[in-house]
Amino acid sequence: MRSLLILSGFLFLTFQGFSQLAVRPDANINSACEEREPIPSADGQTVYFWRRECPDNAGGYNDPGDIWYSELQPDRTWSEAQRMEMPLNSKGHDFVWQVSADHDTLFLMQAAPGVQEPGLSYSTRMRNNKWTAPVTMNIRRFRYSGTYKDYFKGPGNVLLLPNEGYPSFGGTDLSICCPINDTAWSKPVNLGSDINTAGNEDAPYLSPDGKALYFNSDGRSLTGDHNIYVSYRLDDTWQRWSAPQALPPPINSLGYDFDFQISRDGSVAWWCSDQGTIGNNDIFSLTLNQCEVDIYPMEELTYCKGETLLLQAGFSADTEATYQWYKNGSAIRGAFQSALRVTVDGEYQVVRTSGSCRAESPIRQVSFVDPPVPLIDANGEVLCLQDSLQLSVSGIGSSYQWFKNNLRIPEGTRRSYWVDSPGSYEVEVANGNCATRSPVYDVLTFNPPVIFTEDDTMEGWMPILPRWQWTNT
Repeated sequence: MRSLLILSGFLFLTFQGFSQLAVRPDANINSACEEREPIPSADGQTVYFWRRECPDNAGGYNDPGDIWYSELQPDRTWSEAQRMEMPLNSKGHDFVWQVSADHDTLFLMQAAPGVQEPGLSYSTRMRNNKWTAPVTMNIRRFRYSGTYKDYFKGPGNVLLLPNEGYPSFGGTDLSICCPINDTAWSKPVNLGSDINTAGNEDAPYLSPDGKALYFNSDGRSLTGDHNIYVSYRLDDTWQRWSAPQALPPPINSLGYDFDFQISRDGSVAWWCSDQGTIGNNDIFSLTLNQCEVDIYPMEELTYCKGETLLLQAGFSADTEATYQWYKNGSAIRGAFQSALRVTVDGEYQVVRTSGSCRAESPIRQVSFVDPPVPLIDANGEVLCLQDSLQLSVSGIGSSYQWFKNNLRIPEGTRRSYWVDSPGSYEVEVANGNCATRSPVYDVLTFNPPVIFTEDDTMEGWMPILPRWQWTNT
């Protein structure tokens, strides 16, 4: 029996009534450049981020990253993004990793081109609304290794950061530094194997109560190649954590998801993804603290008999929220988690209760069907000269996809397909998400015999005998 973990393959771009959908800000924030690390101000009126592969950066297209920002307008749209000027931007790598509560201090990472250095600094706002030159901050006995660092300053002024090199469980690990004063921290201490893996962990975000740690990781198995996780601190040692859990949709997708933050008032989640983007990576947001819940995946829920489908309630940062799943209008005994494994047909719904909010999801119909049994039939299996063959499939489905030599044929989406070249052909027949691929059907090339008669021969030539040649090339 197969078990399916289905995440949304794309991110929704607008809100629809009761639905809990992600928003991709328009081209005023996202562009053909690569956007990363959205950092909102405490009042939610400004969001800082950085761009690379952008010709408008201080160092041009090859600049490793510059600071940009956008401001929320009275009509709730975002202003056209502006690049911050010198001295906050340079031809090196520059970005904001945190904003003070009063928005008078920006905490920065600045590194010269091609130089490995912590780059930890801050800048303060002056009376003329300009920013001072960055002032260096210090981490004692810190040996910088790797690429740029996504620092985060949490409750009690503790500093979280990723770093490569010893001590490490593999690639980039997360560590914590205790404060010495407002601009200096102690030697980093690795957060341990509960958090860090043989892969890479980075972009830490700690909840205001210091208990929930959100971070990126590519060292934990999921459907995407890079996902966002949350773990909860179990004591004051910073070494004991709950097992990290991948955030549900719409935060995590089938792609590369990273740089998660929640606004200071807990009203908006921000993150980046390479799914459904204008450029290489884009910024996304999700309004929280609304009395709403949705079920993922959101596409058609038709699967093959014998499979297990994982339904998930949309993301909530409320650790006190409770859940109850329903099937055909009746509560499912013991179904109190945010996810539900489903093996039988039915109409499913989830209710999430959080404080005074009782949110009911839309009802989702789930169907399990017999897998298609596709077989290819043809009016022959040999191509001669400029001939073509019509291939057709016996299995009936709602969609079809033809393949040649295991490569998808973009225009091959009908029940039959005309071929004019040799190769190994297959077709995938699907009913919703229940899909089966046919056995391979080999189409061959026939080269007709070349016959030289007495009139065709030339003096001194050896006679050429007829030959039949079959090829599969």
